Amino acid sequence: MLPGMQRLLLLATLLATTPVHAATWEASFRKCDIAKSFAKEDTIMAYDGSSVFVTITPADIPAIERGIKVLKQCRKFWACVERRTAGKVKHCYLPR
Repeated sequence: MLPGMQRLLLLATLLATTPVHAATWEASFRKCDIAKSFAKEDTIMAYDGSSVFVTITPADIPAIERGIKVLKQCRKFWACVERRTAGKVKHCYLPR
């Protein structure tokens, strides 16, 4: 088999075996939050139906840590915007 065909076969295998509902933690600088949508089978409903129990696994930790970094940058930016509104600073720049 040619090397390019091997890569294509590997990619096709990965796509075929990846669950459709697999989601990752997403940090939003614009909304200042970290979110993840869970498939119904990944949640446990409370007996009274008022709450949902969701498990965070060790595999989630790196994405959550990256999300926390985004939240900290977001908090600094909006604190700067408040200082700018009060006339204490001229410009607030988005982090790079």
